[in-house]
Amino acid sequence: MASPSGSKRGESRRPWLWSTPTLLVLLLVLTERAFAEVPVLGRWQEFAYSEEAVNQEAAIAYASRLAALKRQGQLDDDAQVFARVRRVGGILIREALELKPSGRRWSWEIHTTSGGDERAFCMAGGKLLFSSAYIRRLDLSESELATLIGHEVAHAIAEHQREILSEVFYRNTALTPLSVQTAMVRFDTNWSLQIELAKLSSIQESEADQLGMTIAHNAGWDSAGMVSFYRKLTAPERESALGWGYPTASSRLGMAETFARLYPRNASLSPLRRHEAG
Repeated sequence: MASPSGSKRGESRRPWLWSTPTLLVLLLVLTERAFAEVPVLGRWQEFAYSEEAVNQEAAIAYASRLAALKRQGQLDDDAQVFARVRRVGGILIREALELKPSGRRWSWEIHTTSGGDERAFCMAGGKLLFSSAYIRRLDLSESELATLIGHEVAHAIAEHQREILSEVFYRNTALTPLSVQTAMVRFDTNWSLQIELAKLSSIQESEADQLGMTIAHNAGWDSAGMVSFYRKLTAPERESALGWGYPTASSRLGMAETFARLYPRNASLSPLRRHEAG
């Protein structure tokens, strides 16, 4: 695959780079600019912020969210679901680190909430949160749960939040560069910006589907459960809730069915039981 460094992408998308005062200011942060490839899938990414800077701000935001949930009595309050998520998630993270060794230096965290605002999300540096109510509502089997968690773990090792925030940075027309914190707030609160970046968001969701299934498959989970998980998402009320930043539920199901044909597996012993036996 050709290096992205020869791309002329910046000439068409960033006219402000021709402004000398802006260029001089941005030189202060050019040392953070970097390229990387999404593990396994190989798509090139361009980053304006360092991994450390993004992970640090994500950890602050994540801790704030957990503190709010704890005050409301909604953090890890379903002990059964929390235990399941921690067990399955631990296996998937270990498998994912084979694809992203640099993720071993991250402080990974997994929590659950009974609050209604989240279904599942991942923040940079391996900060994961899952809705216990959502997991119960979908009545997820072990393999289906591994598909859900694998999707979020995939977002982490693909550094999707770092990429999105970098795109927010590149769209900034002010003479001073955005801090990571400001970029986070701007993306979370600016609908027009979210719409502008919807195509990238959809690409990232597709990547998380593919990479998440690869992680779950490598860990030993049956691909039939991956198909059944995405089939559950095709219910009309669930598909409409996903929004415009996602591929359609039917296309995600089709991708899972293709994956299952390419990588069938009928495990005689589940990864959880093998792990416990070992």
